[in-house]
Amino acid sequence: MDRIFKDIHIDGVDGDVTIRMERYESGRELIQTCSGREVTKGFPKDHFNKDYKCDERFEGISKMSQAFDMLNNGWTEKVEELKKTIKDVERRGYSDKNAGLKPDIVGFIPIVPNAIRGLPMSMLNTNVKPKKNKVISVVYGLSFNCGVDKSDIIRAGLKVMSAVMRLEAQGFRVKLTAMQNYSEKHTHHILAVNVKSEDQPLDAQRVMFPMFHPAMFRSIGFGWYERLPGGHHIYGYGEPINQLLSEQKIDDMICQLYGRTAIYIDGTKALREDGYIERRLQGVSL
Repeated sequence: MDRIFKDIHIDGVDGDVTIRMERYESGRELIQTCSGREVTKGFPKDHFNKDYKCDERFEGISKMSQAFDMLNNGWTEKVEELKKTIKDVERRGYSDKNAGLKPDIVGFIPIVPNAIRGLPMSMLNTNVKPKKNKVISVVYGLSFNCGVDKSDIIRAGLKVMSAVMRLEAQGFRVKLTAMQNYSEKHTHHILAVNVKSEDQPLDAQRVMFPMFHPAMFRSIGFGWYERLPGGHHIYGYGEPINQLLSEQKIDDMICQLYGRTAIYIDGTKALREDGYIERRLQGVSL
């Protein structure tokens, strides 16, 4: 199946560029598709070999089988940090008459008595009654260069998830997509993976890996680019999109791909610029 969604031609920093995106509804769908492709000629590596040895400092794992396991089963190591962030959002009162809490089979805080009794509804989750026409697409660009380490990627992810929770507590339905750019000089190949649909509750363990772990868009993302028809290896896997396009150009691209109400959040700016996420969400209201 051809998953190229749309080619966009846009003025970049170094002249005209073509944006080409492949988007997937889940990480599992991504793995299944790429496993059926051959490595593109010119690439010296194959990250999709489960025995491939990774750079643990850079990718956060020692071999690819770890990335596949976390994608399938979730990443539990930092779940408590995400739960704390969600509790902070609730404590600050980002809620209205449309929002509250309810027992659920997934969620962010365990209901200990229910868990002890073996009841399926053993997690506390948000109970949002959103307005039907208020769906927002949040596209999170993990636009980190090779010098950004694992702890900073986690910190940026926590800021973005806090913003998503605030929007949902206010009554919005949020569709969350994570994306990364892989490029040659005049063609930018973007990998986009759906993390949460607008109708899904937030499952902390499930979103941790694609949103927070460097292996998602470094190890698995590299493997995708190595097998992408039309991918081109020069000296590496490309540059962050925020070094190639202005913020306005990125916004224009995201609106063409996801609709005019879509909001792009840049990971590097979320990490380094105070008030950046609030500025991006300015003017969003029910």
